[in-house]
Amino acid sequence: MKACIVAIGTEILTGETLDTNSNFLALQLAELQMPLHSIQTVRDTAPAIEEALQRAFAVADLVITTGGLGPTVDDITRRTLAGYFGQELILDQAVLSKIEAIFKVRGKDMLPMHRQQAMVPEGAEVLNNNHGSAPGIWLERDGKALCSLPGVPSEVRGIMLDEVKPRIKARFLSENVAVK
Repeated sequence: MKACIVAIGTEILTGETLDTNSNFLALQLAELQMPLHSIQTVRDTAPAIEEALQRAFAVADLVITTGGLGPTVDDITRRTLAGYFGQELILDQAVLSKIEAIFKVRGKDMLPMHRQQAMVPEGAEVLNNNHGSAPGIWLERDGKALCSLPGVPSEVRGIMLDEVKPRIKARFLSENVAVK
């Protein structure tokens, strides 16, 4: 079993943002004794994301992406993933209710653009985000899995520890593997 990480964000490639997510995820995979094949960083474009997914799935059983799940116009990861997996985006009412509650608690108006965070590829498992508004996404096909996480580091850490590590243990690691 091997994993690949795909960091999505033009801001990483231009040097505006330091990619601490890939480092954290690599350490978590090492702790699980799951070999990491590669880390790629790509622009916020559908062709770049699709090409990175093709390369990653050619060598890995698990691909973890970070970035592009937020409410801004360049957050195209969820739409690109749906297309890559041949799925439609559907509104997850539970996620939408959670996002609405977050805005209510903060005393802020939820803008229409925030609604897109509740759109998930049909058939995907939603990864609960207790540290922000954009949920993670877990998709499986042909015995391989994709885990897509938001780009905010505190959210990546939270979802990885709360939701992803238990799935990796259950899905990919045998009982004979010592897990820290």
